[in-house]
Amino acid sequence: MTLLGVNGLTALLKARFLGATTVGERGQIVIPAEARREYGLEFGDKVLVFGRHQKMGLLLVKDEIIARYVDETLAELSGLEKLLENRGVDRAARGRSGPGGKGKGRSPSPAAATSDHPD
Repeated sequence: MTLLGVNGLTALLKARFLGATTVGERGQIVIPAEARREYGLEFGDKVLVFGRHQKMGLLLVKDEIIARYVDETLAELSGLEKLLENRGVDRAARGRSGPGGKGKGRSPSPAAATSDHPD
């Protein structure tokens, strides 16, 4: 088995090589021009750096991509929260509007309706 493992090697082989760079004295790297063009990276753009599992590489993502993803996720969660709240209101309303307006909308059992027990 390789250092990357079968899945890691497969993923690496599917990736497109966009160039090579050297880490400078202060830890800086230059992103190859082809990669900058393809991914719309321009002077001054903020890029977030994530470590890949098992320290096998780095992942660079423009901060605006992460911000957009977070905004979309929060919007979806907000919609889900509203849906759940509406379901809770619907269930509560059904519970109050059962026969006789009592309980959770369940009919009294036949035994309870014909009970001979004194009140």
